[in-house]
This record gives sequence, structure tokens and C-alpha cells, in this order.
Amino acid sequence: GLESSIREGLGEERKKKIAEKWRNDAIEKVVSEVTVEIPKILLEAELDKMMGEFENNIASMGMNLDQYLENIQKKREEVRESWKATARKRVLAALALQEIARKENIIVESSDIEKEMNRTLAYFKSQGDIEKNIDMEKLYEYIKGVLTNEKVFQFLESL
Repeated sequence: GLESSIREGLGEERKKKIAEKWRNDAIEKVVSEVTVEIPKILLEAELDKMMGEFENNIASMGMNLDQYLENIQKKREEVRESWKATARKRVLAALALQEIARKENIIVESSDIEKEMNRTLAYFKSQGDIEKNIDMEKLYEYIKGVLTNEKVFQFLESL
């Protein structure tokens, strides 16, 4: 009954945590062995993305970024600067995953991408967020990336 479903849920949660840890370690390992310099434009784009995510997180807590930065007495530039190492890792990880996908011919079907897009759009609609202009092309590319990475990880885990 309830107890076994709780146990099952915890088991799933634990499996997810272990898989996540394995993935993070795998990426750490790949990234630590790469000495290549990343083009500045990729690093800046990733920092912009991180800043956007940060701003969204803060907005979801009902604050605005400038107020928040004032509270912690930091400037945008300082925050960006402190994220450089993380941004570099994220860019390298993305490049490594893309490279594995290319080499191993890992492709996500467009029907799967569209299915996931519909699920995402339905979620936004349920949150009342559909008014915001959603760039369908960007959403498609984003979901394609997420699903491709998922397949790459499954491939790596099967080795």
C-alpha cells in the first residue's frame, strides 16, 4: 500500500540522485581534461544565459535583480565575474556532449521533440504564462538539445 509506494518513490529518488551524481562526475571528468580555450563569444553567451536564469529565479521570489544585488552589495559585473569558471564548465560540457552525439550518430526524432514541445507549452498554459511570446524555434532547439543530451548520457551509462 502506501508504505511500499513511498519506499518505491524513495528508491526512484535515490536512483535519480545516483544517476545525476554519475552524470555530474562524468562531465567534471571530461571538462577537467579539456585545456582548449573557449571562444569569448560562447563564454559571454553562457554568462548572459546564467544571468537570465538568475534574474528569473529572483523574480520568482518576488524580488528584482537590482534590489537583490543592492542587498548583497554586489554589482552585476562582480556576479558575472564570479561565474566565469562555472560558465566555462557549462560550455565545455555542452560541446563535449554535442561531440559525442555527433561521433556516435545520436539523433533525436523530430516527432519526439514536438511531443515534448507540446508538453512544455501545455505546462506554460496551465501556469498562465502563455501570454509571453514564446520563440518556437528557440524552444525547438532547446528541447532538441535536452533530449539529445539525455540520449548521450544513456549511451555513456550503457558503456
